[in-house]
Amino acid sequence: MVHSAAEIAQASTDLACKQATNFMGIATAVQDAYDQQYIAQHTQALADYRRQFDDRIHAAAQIVASSGQPPSV
Repeated sequence: MVHSAAEIAQASTDLACKQATNFMGIATAVQDAYDQQYIAQHTQALADYRRQFDDRIHAAAQIVASSGQPPSV
């Protein structure tokens, strides 16, 4: 794909603005803060999800190890 001079100029201006304002650094810091807040507010639900996920992985490993036979539960 070949870009026009106008598209290249616009992209260059956009990049220069993002660098001058530290847009990506700020956006990343804000997202991280929201993520940390979510984790703090949903610790038990996330732990439950992780435990269920780990159980499924363990069951899948047992199936593979037993040549495709489902594990006895």
